[in-house]
Amino acid sequence: MGSRPRTRTTRTLQAARDRLMVGAAVAAPHPAAGEPAPRGRRQPVPPATQPRRTVLGVRLPLGPARRPRWPRVVLAVIAVYAVILTASDIVRLVALDRQIAAVSAQVAQVNAHEAVLRMEAAALQTPADIADTARRWLGLAAPGDVVFTPVAPGH
Repeated sequence: MGSRPRTRTTRTLQAARDRLMVGAAVAAPHPAAGEPAPRGRRQPVPPATQPRRTVLGVRLPLGPARRPRWPRVVLAVIAVYAVILTASDIVRLVALDRQIAAVSAQVAQVNAHEAVLRMEAAALQTPADIADTARRWLGLAAPGDVVFTPVAPGH
């Protein structure tokens, strides 16, 4: 009929100041008939009466609970990973910038050469200019021309 199972609670007794005590646990007193029963939440022990923790007979100061270290470790690993990825991306971007600068220099050189060739092509618009260039650069001769070829001495 709605009866709750009984829970067993324990409390640690404070050790005597003159000797070390590993710790003892006793059952908590049951509330009297007129007192309300505690409801699931434990009442904090005032700081003056807090028991001292002991490990193998050595008293340890009882302070606030330490936060776990693993979230900080995970955060540090993620931060290091992000820094490494960022650094590798920066190195790759610098290399690509250098390649872009080299290709831009080549494009400028090709454009300058193209401008020179366009000027030469514009200069070769008449048949006389074309025949003169053919004689100079290709060694061609017009019909009736006499061609002299220099020969090295001793031949």
